[in-house]
Amino acid sequence: SDHRHSREAFGTPVTVNGQTTSLSAGSLTTVARADHVHTLSNAMVLIASSTVGGTSVANITFSSIPGTYSSLMIVAGYRGDSTNPTYGTCWAAMQFNGDTASNYKNDDGSGQSLVKAGMVILSNNLYPSSTAACTCFIAAYASTSVHKSVVTTYTGNNSTTTNSFSQGVVAGVWSSTSAITSIKLYPGIGGNFNAGTTVSLYGVL
Repeated sequence: SDHRHSREAFGTPVTVNGQTTSLSAGSLTTVARADHVHTLSNAMVLIASSTVGGTSVANITFSSIPGTYSSLMIVAGYRGDSTNPTYGTCWAAMQFNGDTASNYKNDDGSGQSLVKAGMVILSNNLYPSSTAACTCFIAAYASTSVHKSVVTTYTGNNSTTTNSFSQGVVAGVWSSTSAITSIKLYPGIGGNFNAGTTVSLYGVL
């Protein structure tokens, strides 16, 4: 009558890491399986981000990009201090690995020195305090055997005097088999990115 039953020890919970590429069911004999690991596929992991503060900047550059993801995604809202007398907008420009030569193609031709990376709201836009909403998807960026394709979406007001929102999709190619390790973004018409510009770089698992 004096016998007793004991209970197994409870494990200490650990942080579930959604950024890992491995999966483990765990082996500890504790109730909580304290060493279990979850995995996520096709999830985006923030690599770096930049927000322009009170001082305008000529460009935003991401360097030392790791080659451990399947593709890259840029999410941005651009504002610029230049003026365009017709539209109040310009293209955001993107270059890879410091390549400024005519090794890029866009939907309007080849032999160009940049890839379109979205729309920049300029200071003479009807809504100069707004930003354009833009995304850039860069496929197979770490490959050393294919040219790098880019798909960009954008939307924003496209006029200096009227409420005229534009949206669309543009495509581009960097004609290089080098792995992308750095990305430079800047207003394609010249000038600077104004305060309020935000750019985030994500890796896709």
